[in-house]
Amino acid sequence: MDNRDISQVDTHFQPAPVEGAAFAFVDGQTPPIQTEGVLYEEGTGYVRLDAATRQAAGEDLAYLARQTAGGRLRFRTNSPVIAVRVELVWAALMPHMPLTGSSGVDVYVGRGTRRTYVNSIYPRDAQSREYEGVANLRGGAPDAHHTPLVDPQPDKEGFIDVTVNLPLYNGVSRVEIGVQNGAELAPPTPYTAEKPFGVYGSSITQGGCASRPGTCYPAILGRWADAGHVNLGFSGNGMGQPVIADALARLPMSAFIMDYDYNAEDAAWLEKTHEAFFLRIRRAQPTLPVIFVTNPNPVREGVKNAGRAAVIRRTLENARARGDDKVWMVDGALFYSSGPEADGCTVDFLHPNDLGFLRMAEGIWPALREALGLSGR
Repeated sequence: MDNRDISQVDTHFQPAPVEGAAFAFVDGQTPPIQTEGVLYEEGTGYVRLDAATRQAAGEDLAYLARQTAGGRLRFRTNSPVIAVRVELVWAALMPHMPLTGSSGVDVYVGRGTRRTYVNSIYPRDAQSREYEGVANLRGGAPDAHHTPLVDPQPDKEGFIDVTVNLPLYNGVSRVEIGVQNGAELAPPTPYTAEKPFGVYGSSITQGGCASRPGTCYPAILGRWADAGHVNLGFSGNGMGQPVIADALARLPMSAFIMDYDYNAEDAAWLEKTHEAFFLRIRRAQPTLPVIFVTNPNPVREGVKNAGRAAVIRRTLENARARGDDKVWMVDGALFYSSGPEADGCTVDFLHPNDLGFLRMAEGIWPALREALGLSGR
């Protein structure tokens, strides 16, 4: 039986090698590299919730909080090529999500709303916990077929802004960034938005099953808004828990997207938790723009979905009746009906693929743009 590695037949499946240039590596926690969307704990690695919140949240949420969805490393460099080394917490494989998304990183260049994908760096197989690769920031050697699609906008000193998005469904113990010998690192260009927006929800919110970290809808919205974001999507466990509401209430945010309809067991569960979750955050941040999002697959759950959208609408209407004009509602049932291939937006009639995530971003964007006071796009 001929069972060869496809990368031996088609070299385009081979990751770009680190050996092509001499790199000087630094730990990803070394200034001026900035860590965003996650915390770093010595001995644990990158996490989405602090230790006290993880302990209070329970075993399942504590496990999911070690998965680095929404985490980013940002910096500027005058190196034309960078290398990235990653040490994962787990060897992991999901049958319906590529390793490039669950356990890999992807690299973007550019600043403002002009950020473009350059390359993905990922494990060679599901058993690998350590991997490395390169990304060409300007195109050309050593891997010419990975070339930015737009001008990466070097500044007057020749530095380019770089974003490294961390895995969506794995934990990361350590990241190292390598620049070519003699090149420098500098702090990233600040976002237009002063504070990140927050997102809370289900496995969909966390990024299942995007092909890479930069294609889940919170990451897309972050690029469109030129804003940081904090992704508190918890696979199967975004259920309106008060401990997570309190964690979000403490988080400085420019806006908040509340997207956990999918994980609420039924309309009664949503009725019990939805407005209460919102009000815990509203009391702490009375002028925070909040966007409520409903289930993007309402037909899948059948009778369990009866009344769910009405529950979320009551949260909205009650807020407005109290004089709260900083609330919006987005109908998730419209996400996949907004263009052709409506049946091609998920991998399993539940979790979006990249097309589904794009449609979600397009559906949420008008509300987020208004909430942030942005124009354009």
